[in-house]
Amino acid sequence: MSEIVWKCILDAIPDVQVWNNNLGELRRVAEEYGPECKAYIAQEAERRGYLWSKASKAYVHPWRMVSCNHPGRLLGVGFRSGQIACIFSSKSGPVRYESVSHEIPGETAQKLVNSLYPDALYGKLIKDKEIQMVKVG
Repeated sequence: MSEIVWKCILDAIPDVQVWNNNLGELRRVAEEYGPECKAYIAQEAERRGYLWSKASKAYVHPWRMVSCNHPGRLLGVGFRSGQIACIFSSKSGPVRYESVSHEIPGETAQKLVNSLYPDALYGKLIKDKEIQMVKVG
């Protein structure tokens, strides 16, 4: 019965930011329900790909970047938690952009990676749909 409660609690947490905002509550639940609950929470964090950062004392969700099979200006694409990152070549070196929206399907990233013409497909899937991208590096 307790495992159903734990699952319901964790299912209500959509991403790593909300997870981190609720660390105190997760600790309280783990203390209340014991070591099995603590292990269950740790397994869920691992299943989601969250890693503990000792420096920031919080979980992080690292990007998994993949090189495009046929790069043009678009060199690589990453995806996590409904968000996409794209690395483009430029005269001053690689430039990275990340989507503001967290509602992008994972298939979008895979399509860009596998495309024969990723630059053109980026225009159709990202620019034409007016998905806001911000420069991060």
